[in-house]
Amino acid sequence: MFIDAAERLRGSEIEFVIAGRGARDLEALAIEAATRNPKIRAEIGFVTLERKQELFTNASLVALPYTAFASQSGVLHDAYGHGRPVVVTDVGALGHSVREDGSGLVAAAGDPDDLAVKIVEALEASTWSTLSGATERIRLERSPERTGERLRSVYDLVLRAGAPS
Repeated sequence: MFIDAAERLRGSEIEFVIAGRGARDLEALAIEAATRNPKIRAEIGFVTLERKQELFTNASLVALPYTAFASQSGVLHDAYGHGRPVVVTDVGALGHSVREDGSGLVAAAGDPDDLAVKIVEALEASTWSTLSGATERIRLERSPERTGERLRSVYDLVLRAGAPS
């Protein structure tokens, strides 16, 4: 689906990087697509922390085009941590989370045309600015420091509630 969406955007200025590990058949599809389309680069295999940070830093947008999903995505949280807006498919908790956070756009699962439209829309300057602002807010709200402060407050409440008077 992602490769089909990228093919639909071949004439645009948008460049795509597919990085990391996945199912072998999907890795092979990514490598093959990169040989056909100069706008697609496939970096298949283990991605070091340093390279991962480079990829997020250089990205304007992170796409999570899952077709099935049963939990939550670490890549979504990495995108937030780098202040990057997202385009996700409406599977599992992804669509709900992104809508609730206001951090990206949600495409219909299995619909490469909708995914391509959402990618272009998310990269429009005013939309990107709004989405980027939301991811920056989330990055700050969910930072280890803020999470630690909130957790400490909960522990303090529990300890005070359990203390004899």
